[in-house]
Amino acid sequence: MHFEPRAMIIQINSSLSGSPYSFPTDKIGLEKITAVCNAMEKINHNLEQLMFIEDLPSTLTKSLRAREIYESNAIEFLGADLRITDEVIETRLEEHSSIPEFVEWAMTEGIKNDKHLFDIIGLTAARELSRQMSSNIDRPITEADIRALHKQIMGNDPLAGKYKIFLNRIDGNNHHIPVSPADTPAAMNEFTKWLNSLTRRGSRSWQSIVKAAAVHCWLTHIHPFSDGNGRIARLLANLILARENMPPLIIKSDSHRTRYIEALDFSDRGGDLSKLIRIFCKAEERVIDEMHDPHLAQLMFEQDIGLSIPEGYKAWTSNVMEFTRILKNICNENYWKVEFSGVPSPSEFNRMCKGLKAQKTEIFKIMNNDGIELGIIYLGYRPEWIKKERKAMDINAPCFFLAFVDLKNPVNQYIKLDRNSGVKGVTMFLLDSNSRIATGWGHTNAPIAKFQFQDLANSIFEVFQCLQL
Repeated sequence: MHFEPRAMIIQINSSLSGSPYSFPTDKIGLEKITAVCNAMEKINHNLEQLMFIEDLPSTLTKSLRAREIYESNAIEFLGADLRITDEVIETRLEEHSSIPEFVEWAMTEGIKNDKHLFDIIGLTAARELSRQMSSNIDRPITEADIRALHKQIMGNDPLAGKYKIFLNRIDGNNHHIPVSPADTPAAMNEFTKWLNSLTRRGSRSWQSIVKAAAVHCWLTHIHPFSDGNGRIARLLANLILARENMPPLIIKSDSHRTRYIEALDFSDRGGDLSKLIRIFCKAEERVIDEMHDPHLAQLMFEQDIGLSIPEGYKAWTSNVMEFTRILKNICNENYWKVEFSGVPSPSEFNRMCKGLKAQKTEIFKIMNNDGIELGIIYLGYRPEWIKKERKAMDINAPCFFLAFVDLKNPVNQYIKLDRNSGVKGVTMFLLDSNSRIATGWGHTNAPIAKFQFQDLANSIFEVFQCLQL
């Protein structure tokens, strides 16, 4: 299916009618919708080739459920690691003969568990309850339903299932003040009326992602509860997708979190969903890939829970940490700041080593002495041409890419520095698993070279220093 931008703006705005969100029809709006169209075309093509979701192997269904629970908690820095999350879910669900029985147990006995474990139990119970709600596409979703989901998540919290009584703030978003406690019931009434006015097709549609994004943004905009709003918003987004036979949305806490929070902030400031829709498309694309190859997906899951670690991962991770220490030292000496978001999971590492599609994983954010962000360093798989270069062909590791901030670009905030960018210095590099020597390269005429970590970090600092001039 080919998406025509102007026609798509009309369709999207029709879907969003009655909500606080819309797409502008000016030049900037067309640029944004073109980027969304490209993402949607990939989703549509992959969905057409996908087996029925109901026919997925049970191992994949279980691993997707564990990932959904783990990632939603991890975004809020809650819960336990993926291995424990998987063990808790499987153990507790097997102890009960039905979902209603499990949900009831979670509220009576489950809340007696350690908080980290209840973060898993409560969110799992809420997820299963939401899936029951989604099974009937004609069933309206009420305020009572949303409060019931919140009560499952929050357990014995005094405000579980109740709207907030004090004005709250949104973590990571300094531009938006949520709806006041006095106005929250009216705001939620308006929200649920719009939610239930949406067409519920019961079949896959690109509009499903648009609607899920609007539901998520509006709920977090209201911020009706004192805590747990993000987890509720992600549950509701997945409820919308589930009742339209779409794969589950799994926002990864490592590779998506920063851009996800920025996209929510962006939607609050201008009512613009374009950034969040594209993040949702990327997340859906990853899950669809797993559904196409359940065997590979299970292998990746086993790597992430520690049953099998990819060769070279531990040594590579150690080298990344050492390079991080050196880069931070150089930046600190010049009163710059480096934010390090951590290494990718074993499965992401493996995907990039194999040249498979992986989410862009932002590893470093670089800011100058005025606190102004200059750019990022992110991970991806090695370009085809570099695999043929003698100095790099034996290095089986992900590739680091430098990208600078372009505030004038309404679609892509980060622009990759490639071989034709004309920037002198290292703009892409590899860290080997077998030694503390890096392989780096820059513009077209610059040869591939070997670097000590200290020299590599100096070169990167000089690149970002030139970009701010």
